[in-house]
Amino acid sequence: MNKIKMSVFSFITVSILITVIIFPKEILESSKNGLILWYKNVIPSLFVFMTGVSILSLTGFSKTFGKLFKNIMTPLFGVSKECAFPWIMGLISGCPTGAKIIADLYNEGVITRKDAQRTLSFSSNASPLFITGTVATSMLGFHMAGYFIIFIVIISSISTGFIFKFIDIKETNKKNYTLKNRENRYYTVGEILKKSIYSSSETIIMIGGFIVLFSVIICTLEIWGIFSNISNLIYNITGISNEYSKGIVSGIMEMTCGCNILSQCNIDLFSKIIGIILVISFSGISINLQTISVFSNTDLSPFIYIISKILNTVFALIYTVLFYGLLEKHIQKTVPTVFIQGTDNISILCIVFSYLVVILSFINCIYFKTKR
Repeated sequence: MNKIKMSVFSFITVSILITVIIFPKEILESSKNGLILWYKNVIPSLFVFMTGVSILSLTGFSKTFGKLFKNIMTPLFGVSKECAFPWIMGLISGCPTGAKIIADLYNEGVITRKDAQRTLSFSSNASPLFITGTVATSMLGFHMAGYFIIFIVIISSISTGFIFKFIDIKETNKKNYTLKNRENRYYTVGEILKKSIYSSSETIIMIGGFIVLFSVIICTLEIWGIFSNISNLIYNITGISNEYSKGIVSGIMEMTCGCNILSQCNIDLFSKIIGIILVISFSGISINLQTISVFSNTDLSPFIYIISKILNTVFALIYTVLFYGLLEKHIQKTVPTVFIQGTDNISILCIVFSYLVVILSFINCIYFKTKR
């Protein structure tokens, strides 16, 4: 980081700290809300799943899993069959699980830099559990919208991955020796569990830090009036309402916050969904930084990753306009935007699958140790 970037970063940090001193009540409340969100939602839903997929990765399950998709990954995405594992896990469990598996496989020497960079472009998306449970059911009060959003997320990520097939990614000589000797590397059961739990705990703590930090940053921007000024500027240029603009801007910063604001706007359902899909397909700066942090110990390019998220957003918006007619027949005249308790079929499947992954991890771990 050069001196200019360091100076700007330092100035922003000092400004936020001054805001904390002047408005301690508001900042502490936002920090508390972020911490509660992490404790109640992120840890229970991600820790067990991330530990399970880490065990599968260390026991070489990615190669077994890749055999099921060996005729898809190379023709469609231009990557090796082992990349099917992070792709499917990323689709099921969401960010940053896919990126973590990719980084692990790359560091282990299972996949090349080209494979890792290309797979990263289509394996970091919001989970079906978040989309159907939190966004569609709780925020929109219309669970059918969740299935539509998932459909858009999947076809957009596939389209992005297909485009990146034709983008040349430079290889490095760093991993060549590891790739040749990956077959001879074995871990004991204790080592596998230790590495998996430590790695998952480190990632979960990192995610919690980002959630709290961005809760404070968003609160600071609201106190400074930046959100209001941006919303007014967008309204003067495009005529889009301040509330809707605030939802988009907030979503670009932090996905969940933006989706919540957009779902409460007094507008038609199509406008809500297209705004929510924009936010979800980009994932927000907070989640993108979490993902970048996961593979920061590799030589994978954050810039290429961000380009892929922008391209993914463009595809999502196009597909939303093209396929929205599929959802229209399920729309009632009035769609209540109220909080609804409940879990739909996809949410249940995600929860069941999470536990199956853990069970399968231990079975595979025992089999791997016995085979040795």
